[in-house]
Amino acid sequence: MRLTINHMGTKKEEHITVKTLRLEGPWAGPRDRLLDTSNLGDYLLAVENPATNEVLYSRGFNSEFDPGDSWSSVGYSLRFPAPSKTVAVYIKTRNADNIGFHDIWHTVVDPADKSIDKTPLAAGDVTVLLNSGPTEGKIDLSIIGDGYRVSDRAKFIGDAKRAMQYLFSTAPYSEHQRAFNVRAVFVASGSSGILDPPSGVYLHSALGISYGFNGVERAIGTLDDSALREAAAVAPYEFLLVITNSKRYGGAADLQRLSSVAIDSKFVRYLVLHEFSHQFAGLADEYYSFAKCNTDAKPEPWRPNVTANASRDGLKWAALLTPSMSLPSAWGKKQYEEYDASFIDKYFAMRKAGTPDADVDAYIAEAVNHEIAMLRAEPLFGQVGLFEGASNEKCGLYRAEADCMMFTINPEHFCNACVRAILQAIAAYAYE
Repeated sequence: MRLTINHMGTKKEEHITVKTLRLEGPWAGPRDRLLDTSNLGDYLLAVENPATNEVLYSRGFNSEFDPGDSWSSVGYSLRFPAPSKTVAVYIKTRNADNIGFHDIWHTVVDPADKSIDKTPLAAGDVTVLLNSGPTEGKIDLSIIGDGYRVSDRAKFIGDAKRAMQYLFSTAPYSEHQRAFNVRAVFVASGSSGILDPPSGVYLHSALGISYGFNGVERAIGTLDDSALREAAAVAPYEFLLVITNSKRYGGAADLQRLSSVAIDSKFVRYLVLHEFSHQFAGLADEYYSFAKCNTDAKPEPWRPNVTANASRDGLKWAALLTPSMSLPSAWGKKQYEEYDASFIDKYFAMRKAGTPDADVDAYIAEAVNHEIAMLRAEPLFGQVGLFEGASNEKCGLYRAEADCMMFTINPEHFCNACVRAILQAIAAYAYE
């Protein structure tokens, strides 16, 4: 069952309305692990028996709803096993202290309701890239493309294979390929490429994916995933990786929603690994390039790879700490921030000046190589501690290691906290 909602409001009020209810194909997820025990997500979907209040299914997730002083609105889909009897569907949001959830909306779903769209799914162009076993025992990933013309089908299949190879090129994914099924879903667009307003490119693709998502010039996404979900429904899936037929650096992702990457970017291997790990394991960005130093006390993040806890007591990755590590852990923070600030200034100056994308990419690569070299020279590189600066906060939040796939554009290394989170997500969905 696919529930598509409109989520709207301001930071003072939230409103949710039902857009559509759609019956899809066979459920792809595990049948014996319907309750989410991960404690991940800003929101929680809970499907309950209204007579007993027993929770039948739950999943933490993130919404692209970004409330501020002005009105915000986004449409997105939530999926759960189709019920045989009437159920109550709740959306809950995190409490201010990040501990627990409270209800913000609910509805009742009666499977006999004639308003449920039960139209047979259209025939889809699906190619199996990796078959490791029955859907209920594996992680089912669909790779779907946007901005590919009919004549680009062969390119799409090749691009989807590349994306899959990138995902399984780095540990821990490389060690658990047998936990995944991967399918490629081809959707034809009328023109090649996707909408890119920051670059002055205006064209509409079949799935409506665009650069400039949520006002971020390098982010790729959509504020209405209806077309995407309908296209993806032709294959069983739990996770979606959208590859766009585009070259400029870009991507985006969020927990349980989708991940997107520009498949012809110079940095696509990193983008696939980084963005998919947001969606799959709820990992936070560890970089904080635009942040000021906010010294206000912060609630403990639910993200598994960042913390506000500056001591060993209760530290979420205490078991991973390097013995005798000092906390917080010393690193060349000031030097790194000075270089990163200069990189950002030059990057945006180049973009404003209309510098060719190839030259911008060359500069990004040069800067990334310099930053990685700086971090690898750190005395505590590769050790697990508490390194201040994480999740878009310069002060008061900490990451587990000096460098990580979630910190720099580095496709070779996840920190130990991230590895543990990815392994936990694999175990929650797959029998290997």
